[in-house]
Amino acid sequence: MATIGHVVLEADRYRGYMRTATFHGSIEIAPNLSKSNDKQPDFRVFVNGADIGGGWNRDNREGEKYLSLSMDDPSFPAPIHANLGRAADQDDPNAFAIIWNRPRQR
Repeated sequence: MATIGHVVLEADRYRGYMRTATFHGSIEIAPNLSKSNDKQPDFRVFVNGADIGGGWNRDNREGEKYLSLSMDDPSFPAPIHANLGRAADQDDPNAFAIIWNRPRQR
């Protein structure tokens, strides 16, 4: 797992930046106002203003809430799956890290 970005919760959305080996840009994770069923994401992910994915509210084994992100863009070599979690060494409860998860090989 690797931290590929940082965001801050501002009212109902997260704003910050994301950086990988091939990409660097601003990111916004905003509520999906057009959600009409449980399979649609709870949030939309925008990078440099372009919609590149979604975010789903999840609970971990301890019952704590987190956001599971799925993002794809032609500039990415493969889709990115990440979680939004508390940023390390931060006292700010509104600071979060985007933590990349490599998909498991089957």
